[in-house]
Amino acid sequence: MRKEKLPINRQAYAAEIIKCLDRLSAAGHSRSTVFEDFLKLAEASLEALPRHVISISENGQYAEDTEETKKFFSHLRSRYGRCSQERFKTHMDIFSEAIGTLILSAEMGEANHEYMDIPGDIYMQLEIGNLRTGQFFTPMNVAKCMAEMTMMDMESQVYERIKKALLHPDNIYCHAVLLTSVILEKGDAQKYFFETVLPAAVPYYDPIRVCDPCVGSGVMLLAAACTVPAWMTKWGLIRFYGSDIDNTCVRMCRINIMLYGLNGTHIPYYRDLSPQIIAAMPEPYAELYKRAQAEPEKILEVTEEFKHLRQLCFQL
Repeated sequence: MRKEKLPINRQAYAAEIIKCLDRLSAAGHSRSTVFEDFLKLAEASLEALPRHVISISENGQYAEDTEETKKFFSHLRSRYGRCSQERFKTHMDIFSEAIGTLILSAEMGEANHEYMDIPGDIYMQLEIGNLRTGQFFTPMNVAKCMAEMTMMDMESQVYERIKKALLHPDNIYCHAVLLTSVILEKGDAQKYFFETVLPAAVPYYDPIRVCDPCVGSGVMLLAAACTVPAWMTKWGLIRFYGSDIDNTCVRMCRINIMLYGLNGTHIPYYRDLSPQIIAAMPEPYAELYKRAQAEPEKILEVTEEFKHLRQLCFQL
């Protein structure tokens, strides 16, 4: 990966990744194809990280790739390594450089609690969106404004639910924990809260669920996560869900959510939505997703109706 230091802004990270993708496009591949392969590689890499960490700690070696991942790499080899193995390695090194830059951007965003939608920025800059449906992602500053208005009392709600979990009649251990906390000094109390009180509350805690039924690249979910202390999302006290009728958008959102540790497995493609999940959605989203599944040939018509909808939903 390149060693030069990048400025601390999302435009710089997006530009650096686009440079990598353009090098692959210059080898004879379309921008949209290269971008899709970049997303699939990033998604597969992030999904594999927990398995690799566990395998290395237990066996001292990386976990074996899933059959799906092996099939995908075989597909990449046929596309990018048709001439030679050396050519394939060169192209994979470029993809690795792009994914490394993406992860660096997340590290910077995590450090500043400013989550950045790098995949969405790249998608719009490459102009490979669905022009037929007027696809345009909500700018991050607008998304943050909307999230702050929608989630202004979210932090207090989390504390209320923690309190309820601590006082649960079956949570006997926590009653003793709370009594002990009364005699602690302020500095010790904060450490005691995170190391003892919170772990005791979590098994009885009812998470707040935030859902974006037109999730796009996940910018609204990232903005929502920025409005609350990071520990609330890391502990799963607030959980993020979303869905979309565009599979590329679903993949971008999963990547964004996984990059910042916000349970990225709960972002399904519309065809994979279960009846139970659809039933839990507010109207008119539920009805639109039912129509999209029942009449896939009318997906553009349904998409047009989705364009006029934008809100975050909460299960409180």
